[in-house]
Amino acid sequence: MLNELRAVVGTLGGERTLGRRVSSDRDLRETIREGFRPAVVEEVIRASGLTLKELASALDLSSWSLRYESDRLYRLARIVAIADDFLGSRERASSWLCGTEFAAPCRPERT
Repeated sequence: MLNELRAVVGTLGGERTLGRRVSSDRDLRETIREGFRPAVVEEVIRASGLTLKELASALDLSSWSLRYESDRLYRLARIVAIADDFLGSRERASSWLCGTEFAAPCRPERT
């Protein structure tokens, strides 16, 4: 679990972006409850390979409200971190995520 925690914290932008040390699940829960800094949204966008519009659509939120939904951002960051570990690279994880049903609502239909 510690490796997963480190991976998720990294996907969220690390301690500098989060603005605090996160060394346990309890620390992470407190950080989520207090709310993420706006810079965390940019880090999740970078890590996931989704655009702001795609990320908002996939999480069923407006682009503006993303920064107030720390719990949803955490869940996506966790998916990205696990996919990165399982698939062996951030690029493969991003490619997988962008090709899944998760991102389907933000992709135009191909004819």
